Amino acid sequence: GGSQIAGTTEGGATLQLVASFGETHTVAGSPNWDVARTRFSTTTLTISGPRWFVRNQLDVESGTINGGDLLVRGTLNWSGGTMGGSGITTIERGGVLNLSGGVLTRDLQNEGRINITGTMAASNPVRIVNRETGVIDFQNNASFGTFLGNSRLDNLGVIVKSGLTGASNIDAIVASTGTILADRGTLNFRAGLTQGAGQTVLSGGSVAAANFLLQGGELSGTGTFAG
Repeated sequence: GGSQIAGTTEGGATLQLVASFGETHTVAGSPNWDVARTRFSTTTLTISGPRWFVRNQLDVESGTINGGDLLVRGTLNWSGGTMGGSGITTIERGGVLNLSGGVLTRDLQNEGRINITGTMAASNPVRIVNRETGVIDFQNNASFGTFLGNSRLDNLGVIVKSGLTGASNIDAIVASTGTILADRGTLNFRAGLTQGAGQTVLSGGSVAAANFLLQGGELSGTGTFAG
């Protein structure tokens, strides 16, 4: 079985795309999805058109999303499953990704906020771009990806560790021209960190890097830096 999503959808309902036997759903065209909450679990969703706009809440618990671009204008709660295909997932300005698990095999762009409380893995080399308006917040000791290959994280916005005193590992190669802020614990850049501009600020926390290249900007604050 399965279904097709197309056109502009509005309303206060909760739609559950939940399957037990591998059902496939398809998003056609470039619909504006305005259902109050969509729960996605144990199924496959293919974005067959160029993009899918999600305006409210999307809960991804398991299963697979693939195909075209996914643009999140509301809240994406991602706790499991895989996001793949040739498209890009974009958290738009004002949007929020609450990340507690999942596998990423497509590129990810953040213009809003990513709150990390669980580890995301990547099974393909991917590129993550944190735009000028974007914030990536490590709220506990979770890590940002067990990345394979030469995955990259380009930071133009803010990366902050705000929670707990342990380490949060970032396994992508990081290039930063924005702000890296260590409020608590340790931000551990295990594949290396290059700072071309911007600032790295130790404000009670620490930063570690497998290798660190300072090409511009500032390194300031009180704390431990190992690199």
